[in-house]
Amino acid sequence: MRRLAWLSLVLVLALILTFGFAATTIAQKKTLEFCVEFTNSPGLEGMKTWFEDFNASHPNIEVRIRTMGYGNEYLTSVKAALAAGVGIDLFRMFGPSTIGPYADANLLLDLSPYAKKYQWDKKIFSYALESHTYKGKLAAFPGNPETLLLFYNKTQFDKNGWKPPKNWDELSRVCEQIQKAGKIPIAFGTRGFTPANEWWLSCVFSYCAGPEAVYQALTGKIPWTSTPFADSISRIKYMWDKGWLMDKRMYDIGPRDAREGFSRQEALMMMDGSWGVKYFLSMVQDFEFGLVEFPNLGSTKVALPLALGFTVGVNAKTKNPEAAAEFLDWLVDNPRQAVLNGVAYYEFWLPIIKGTPEMLPGTIDRRAGDLYKIFYQAQSSGKFGYTTWTFFPARTQTFMYENLPRVLHGELSIEDYLKQAQSTFEKDYAEGKVMSVPKPNL
Repeated sequence: MRRLAWLSLVLVLALILTFGFAATTIAQKKTLEFCVEFTNSPGLEGMKTWFEDFNASHPNIEVRIRTMGYGNEYLTSVKAALAAGVGIDLFRMFGPSTIGPYADANLLLDLSPYAKKYQWDKKIFSYALESHTYKGKLAAFPGNPETLLLFYNKTQFDKNGWKPPKNWDELSRVCEQIQKAGKIPIAFGTRGFTPANEWWLSCVFSYCAGPEAVYQALTGKIPWTSTPFADSISRIKYMWDKGWLMDKRMYDIGPRDAREGFSRQEALMMMDGSWGVKYFLSMVQDFEFGLVEFPNLGSTKVALPLALGFTVGVNAKTKNPEAAAEFLDWLVDNPRQAVLNGVAYYEFWLPIIKGTPEMLPGTIDRRAGDLYKIFYQAQSSGKFGYTTWTFFPARTQTFMYENLPRVLHGELSIEDYLKQAQSTFEKDYAEGKVMSVPKPNL
């Protein structure tokens, strides 16, 4: 009887220890809510699959992707969640130019200690870390190298004997020929996502004013009222007045509508970000599309405008900062995995030094592979132009993209637009809100 009682006691103690240990393990598990913009591309599901690999190899940490709307709706939702201080650990920001207001409001965790701990300077391109440094601190984590490209209907171009334009004269000529054929020259839309205006600003500043002039302006050496920038805005205004930009309807439709118009062959070209590839590979069914750099609009020295469009902010109030940093380091600690996942899903590519093009799989679509090679070359050589959402201070950036429609509609002159932009920039510069800007290597 005593033996049976003793065995029962041992069994009870074993169960207590087992379940107690399990409960402790469960209690120690840290959950990270990663908030992103909703998208109907395969990239979102791809990110979930990729992050599940992290969860499987880190039993005490779970990363959950949470979508919070699209475009302006997403931005509003993120700000509300941060203000409430709950339900958000990591979140997507649309480039480092958006860092300033969040950092000034003490909403971002300083990642500098983790950058040192994990030696991110040996894993991530220096320009990427530099562009995410605000007031001496690494304010966010860099992701997704991007650029702006001219997509074109290769089938129709070949049929009509047209060539992708390489300069302003050739662009003007092909736009006129497309209009004569009863089609829209260039598809574009901004409705639902006001910052899309800055895609045009980044494009003309890189291909008309040129990277050297932009660098001089961002470092306070020349004003934004200088001739190169007046000429740049004049190019957009001319294209708008001619009806080349979505037949003057780009403020009536959104980016997705514009892509659909290009896919239906209502427009035969489209200026879009490199992210457009992931959409057009599935949307374009009845013709072959091609992609090229935007043509030289005036400057003798131009360069591909480079951006980082998937900046990751870590909530300053997160209860799991160490886990968040461990997850971010995992993303860049295995270059081959990062390259394979990025190009497989066309989402969340990373500016990794050792993520060389040689790691690309042979089965990848040629256009996506070429795009990755272009990015890697630009990052490793330092030969690139400046995009507004990566290198401009937030207040200046916002003024420029919010007021461009007034210029195109004739409500604000180019001269006054640039004067006000300069005045805004001077305030940003005086207050130390201009991000660190790498010198162009042209």
